[in-house]
Amino acid sequence: MNLKNISLQIPLLVCAALLGLAAIVHFPNEYYHILRIAVFCTSIYAALYALQISKSLWVLPLAATAFVYNPIVRIHFSRGIWDVLDIVAIIVFVLSIFVLNRD
Repeated sequence: MNLKNISLQIPLLVCAALLGLAAIVHFPNEYYHILRIAVFCTSIYAALYALQISKSLWVLPLAATAFVYNPIVRIHFSRGIWDVLDIVAIIVFVLSIFVLNRD
C-alpha cells in the first residue's frame, strides 16, 4: 500500500473501526452522535478527493454515506437497519482506501 495518501487512509480506517464497534457493541447515544460527525466529515473529504483524482465512480457511494450519517439533518432507522448500514459503510471505507490510493 502506498503511503502517499496517508492523510485520507487514517480517517477512513478510524471510521471503519468505529463503525465496526458500533455494529457489535451498544454504546450511549453520545457515541453515535460523535460517530455521525466523524463518518460524515470523512465521507465528504473522501468524496471530494475522489472527484479531484477523477475517480468519479466512488463519489456516489461516499456521498451516499455522508447523506445517511449527516449529523445535521438526521435520518432515524431501527437498530437493525443501522447495523446493516454500519457494515456497508465499513465496506465502502475499506474499499475506498485501496481504490483511491491507486495511481
